[in-house]
Amino acid sequence: MRRSVRLIRNTYFLSVARVTNPFLAMVLVLVLSRQTGAQGLGEYTTVLTLFSFFTTFSALGLHGPIVRDVAARPSSVGRILSGGYLLGGISALIFSMIMAGTAVLLKYESAILYGVMILAPALICYTISLITQALLQGVERMEYTAVILISETLIKVILGITVLVLRGPIIAVIGAVAVSHLISMILGLILVHRGAGPIRWELNRESFFDLFRQIPTFFALSIVVMVYWNTDILMLSKMQGTVSVGLYSAAYRLLSIGKELANSYIVAIFPVISHFYLQSRESFQISCIRSIKYLLIFSLPVAVAVTLRAREILLLLYGQAEFSGGESTLQVLIWTMVFFPIANILGNGLIASHRQRIDLWVNTMGAVFNVCLNLVLIPRFGPFGAGVATLLSIVFFLLVQNFYVSRVLFRIPFWDVFFRPALSAVVMGLVICLPVSLFIVVPSGLIVYGLCLWLLRSFSSEEIEMIRILWRQRNQIFQWRNS
Repeated sequence: MRRSVRLIRNTYFLSVARVTNPFLAMVLVLVLSRQTGAQGLGEYTTVLTLFSFFTTFSALGLHGPIVRDVAARPSSVGRILSGGYLLGGISALIFSMIMAGTAVLLKYESAILYGVMILAPALICYTISLITQALLQGVERMEYTAVILISETLIKVILGITVLVLRGPIIAVIGAVAVSHLISMILGLILVHRGAGPIRWELNRESFFDLFRQIPTFFALSIVVMVYWNTDILMLSKMQGTVSVGLYSAAYRLLSIGKELANSYIVAIFPVISHFYLQSRESFQISCIRSIKYLLIFSLPVAVAVTLRAREILLLLYGQAEFSGGESTLQVLIWTMVFFPIANILGNGLIASHRQRIDLWVNTMGAVFNVCLNLVLIPRFGPFGAGVATLLSIVFFLLVQNFYVSRVLFRIPFWDVFFRPALSAVVMGLVICLPVSLFIVVPSGLIVYGLCLWLLRSFSSEEIEMIRILWRQRNQIFQWRNS
């Protein structure tokens, strides 16, 4: 199989998981919100946000170096994986105890406290599963990674909805999440032998310490990213209470789906721009700029449509009138998915060009700015203030990222990239504003948006030819390999 086709194929399977999982998780959230209201959704979100914090700590940033080292030295898979499991297992055990202790120190209400106690041991399962997925990505078996990720979410959703239908408490739903991580770990350990072949397990001192020395840089970057995306909910939970968290989460869940869709493409393009940087700087620059254009073409119509029909969307999805109070929060938050993917492409460009320290520095500045804004805006404006803080910090992050990229890599022709998608989105917005049913006006608006892009000649002949080539090779891209 040609390398280019294999790359696209692996990206496809990983993208399927990243796109499918938020939709599956959203089903559980929608059922939970209808059964328990903002209070129950707030408790569930608070526990899972705390868990998300500590998964970042327990993972130690091991995913990145394991993927890279396995790909570079496939003959050393057993040594790398043995060291990774040992480091990850010890770390997860320690941080599971710290997570439980943190919930006690923060004096959360009993429902949240018990939920944390149930979920904390799942840190061990999560970390082992993450290391397994890193190995599978390193040997380019993304189909197995996709199976693990989708199976975990599907089990969580099925068990969680079953609990809710039986009128079980929030604690039982969180227990279903813990079970899903356990099954994910077991499934990963089974599939790793199918994906990587026979593995010779060997705890080698040199490989162990080589992996250990790589932890600080990757760990620091993962911590900064985690702080960036999770402090708003934790700060909101302590300053405003679980109802505010529920309203904010209702809006944020929609943003998360949009982010994952955009991230699917970002994950897909990163290996490509990494290859281009070594082979052709011109192709590297063209690929990055085109990626920004494609992401804008995807995100702008979503942001416009959600902004103009936010109240109807919230009522349609969550059912209860109290969630319409998150309308202004959603209208602000949704624009994050326009700016963040651009910043992410620029960050990947820095990493591909071996300037990851710049990316770490920019992420750190953005995280500090985000925390400061939350401290100022949440006490006064609640969930809306948290949304404003997220959006402003992303804009700040993008400006700083672009400053460094323009100095060390390339300049973005913003007018050429933004003009056609923005004008098309404005015309679409006029259609979305019509007092017609959401199910009629949104598809109509998207059709108008597509026609505007075509009339404005938004895609070059070369881009159209690329699509044709991929279509002709679709059978190789989408087939499943058993060995």
